[in-house]
Amino acid sequence: MDTEHRQTEDPPSDAQLRRELQAVVAAQQELGEGFGIELADAFVERLHASIDQRIEARLKKRGGGSFSLVLPIVSLAAGLLGMGIVSAAVGPFVGAGTLLVPWIPIVAINLVYAIRARH
Repeated sequence: MDTEHRQTEDPPSDAQLRRELQAVVAAQQELGEGFGIELADAFVERLHASIDQRIEARLKKRGGGSFSLVLPIVSLAAGLLGMGIVSAAVGPFVGAGTLLVPWIPIVAINLVYAIRARH
């Protein structure tokens, strides 16, 4: 089963994984150690895929993870810093439009992230 197909399925439950492990151990005892390693490797690969699926599902449930909170905080700090730099460079009589210039790329970055997060 390929990785893309696995990601669309629900991850196996703990009970299913336990039964698979029991089957691997029983097969190893029946077939001998040579086949046991291959079966164990296949089970470990399945277990890793299950963990990846669970992590992905939790991130989707939380709305994109902690990065979705970090971006607005960093954007606010960068925007305020940019406004301070612009006002210091231009002087005390800077126009409101000039103070908004640093916000243009910040807003653009946030819009791109928001659009990508929805898809």
